[in-house]
Amino acid sequence: MATKRRRPRRVRWLVGALAAIVGLAAICDWSRARSEEAAVRAKAGRKASGSVALSGVEYRPLHEVTPGFPEAHRAVVGAYDPVNGRKLWKVVVRQEDRLTRGMLRAGHSWMSQARFAQKFALTLALRNGGIEILTPDHGVYRLNPTTRQVSEIKPPVPPEPPILDARDPTPIQCEVHDRPLAEGVVPILYGYGLLVLPSGESGPRQAQFPHAASSYGAGCVVGEEREARVRYCPACREAKRAWKANPDPDKAAVPSPSPSPSPSPSPSPSPS
Repeated sequence: MATKRRRPRRVRWLVGALAAIVGLAAICDWSRARSEEAAVRAKAGRKASGSVALSGVEYRPLHEVTPGFPEAHRAVVGAYDPVNGRKLWKVVVRQEDRLTRGMLRAGHSWMSQARFAQKFALTLALRNGGIEILTPDHGVYRLNPTTRQVSEIKPPVPPEPPILDARDPTPIQCEVHDRPLAEGVVPILYGYGLLVLPSGESGPRQAQFPHAASSYGAGCVVGEEREARVRYCPACREAKRAWKANPDPDKAAVPSPSPSPSPSPSPSPSPS
C-alpha cells in the first residue's frame, strides 16, 4: 500500500525536473539570442575605417584578392546597409594580376608585396553629391551611386621605381687619388655574367680606378630598382675613361716591314 503511494510522487518529481530542465534550456537560448542580437547591432553601429555614408548607405573601400596564378587583386568600393551591415552591391575601381617571383618574364621587375598592396588602398570622400575615389598613385575617380558607374577624372601617375642604397660605408676616401668620395646615382645591371670583370680590367681597376663605380651589378635576381646610389671617386672615373680609350699605352704600334724591292733583271748582251 505504501509502495503505491510513493509511485505518484516519483512521477510528479520526474515531471517537475523535466519541466525545469526545459525551462532552463529556453532561458539559455533566449540569453544567447539576445547576446547575438546585441553583437550584430554593435557591429552595424560601428563605422568601417575609411568609409563614407551617403543617402542612408555606407560605402567602404576594399582590397579583394583571388588566390591562384596569377593572383587577382581588386580595389573595390562596397555599398553596405548601415543597420545590419549587409552588402548591397560593389563596383571594381582597379584590377591587376600579380606574378610570383619565380615566374617573372624578361623585362618585368619584381615589386614587393607591401608596395604592390599599396596600389589598392583607396580613399573615399563625398563631393558634389557623389563619391570621390583617390588612389595612392594620385588617380582620381568618381562613383555615381545611382548608376553604380565609376568614371576617371584624373589618370594615375606611375610610381617612380625606388633607388637602391648601395653606398659602402667603409671607404670614405680614395686611396689612389687621395680625395674624398662623392655620392651619385648609377644604373643597375642585372645578370650573373655582368659581375665578372672584362678580361684585362681587374689589374688596372685596383691600381688606377678602384672607386669608379660607373654602374652597379645587382646579380641575376631582377628587382624593382633600376638605379643605385653609390659612393665614387671622380678622378677614378676619369682614369677609367682614359684607360678604356687606350687600354695598353705601353704597347706601341710596331710598323710592318716594307717589302724589299725585287732585283731588276740584268740586261742580256746584245749580239755583236
